[in-house]
Amino acid sequence: TIGLPESWMEAEGRRDIIDRIGPDGRPYIKHAHNLGSAVTIAATNLWPGGPLGLGLTGTNVSIGLWDEGHVLTNHQEFTQSGLRVSLMDVSGSPVYNDHATHVAGTLGAWGVVGAAKGFSHRARVLSSDFQDDFQEMPPIVGANAVRLSNHSYGYNRGWVMSGGTWYWLGENNLSSTEDWQFGYYDDVARTNDMIIYAAQTFLPVFSSGNENWEGPATQPVWHWAIYGGNWQWTNTIRPLDGGAEGYHTVNTYGVSKNNLVVGAVEKIPGGYTNPASVSLAWFSSAGPTDDGRIKPDLVAAGIGLYSSTYTNATSYGTKSGTSMAAPSVAGVLGLLTDLHQRHFGAQQPLLASSPKAIVLNTTDEAGAATGPDYLHGW
Repeated sequence: TIGLPESWMEAEGRRDIIDRIGPDGRPYIKHAHNLGSAVTIAATNLWPGGPLGLGLTGTNVSIGLWDEGHVLTNHQEFTQSGLRVSLMDVSGSPVYNDHATHVAGTLGAWGVVGAAKGFSHRARVLSSDFQDDFQEMPPIVGANAVRLSNHSYGYNRGWVMSGGTWYWLGENNLSSTEDWQFGYYDDVARTNDMIIYAAQTFLPVFSSGNENWEGPATQPVWHWAIYGGNWQWTNTIRPLDGGAEGYHTVNTYGVSKNNLVVGAVEKIPGGYTNPASVSLAWFSSAGPTDDGRIKPDLVAAGIGLYSSTYTNATSYGTKSGTSMAAPSVAGVLGLLTDLHQRHFGAQQPLLASSPKAIVLNTTDEAGAATGPDYLHGW
């Protein structure tokens, strides 16, 4: 009755789907979040020729990828030394997707074009559409000994636009200024934690979202909003998501406890030098969670990342978003998995908590004050 279809494409090409309805009738709208990055987080130190002498490439590592569509598997970055990207959930013709192809390149592009080299550039990527992620994750992870995966997507909360119309997804009877779902540990967060806990040796990496300061540039604006479980047409003035200071905009997957959640910063030419060199992306979703936990867990470069695109087998382009920051971190985890397997073999995997602890305890300081914060994480 309010004009939201089951799925649609936004003007900028992002795919949105409604894949569940909450108990109060509220739709869950899932969508994607989107060589300078490698320098920013010092991954180049781990590569062949790097100063640490480790020569890590992600060889013999399988990385799961759930995204808004399927990776263009015949891109030249994925066909060197055999096909290194597999589509795991295709029964008919695959629906190739630019966002998924770009993320897969950040994870594992060979480096045919040097500036587009992936972090784990010899790893294998197992790609699936994000629509049935919870159903697919356990069997794919179990059957393929997947130790990590990337998930550059999440759900809309607060302000969202569809077809030129604004919607506000909060509940006016609870608050007319902030969507109560931000920071809330809901059934999505809980199910995600249960999957990770059951697997024990599987660590999924999620983007924190691009919700900060989402909303109409000028107000009042007519929009749909929920009052007592019913949609109403209103022009109530509301703050942009995150309010004036830009906090409390993580939700659903980003509120989970057992995963690794990544926000976005600007690339740092020449690499990290001090906290002042880190500039947070204005859109990057921030904590805290409702129970006060630190989210995102950490940040990585997410502005203007150059990677493979799906136009053809030799196309490349830049994208921005926490979607681009998350695979940077997942790719580094692929390198650490490569290092662990080199010393202990693939049959003695680490508990998922171990690589998470290693990453969080080796981050560089960011933010105005010393220590963890709700913008940059640890």
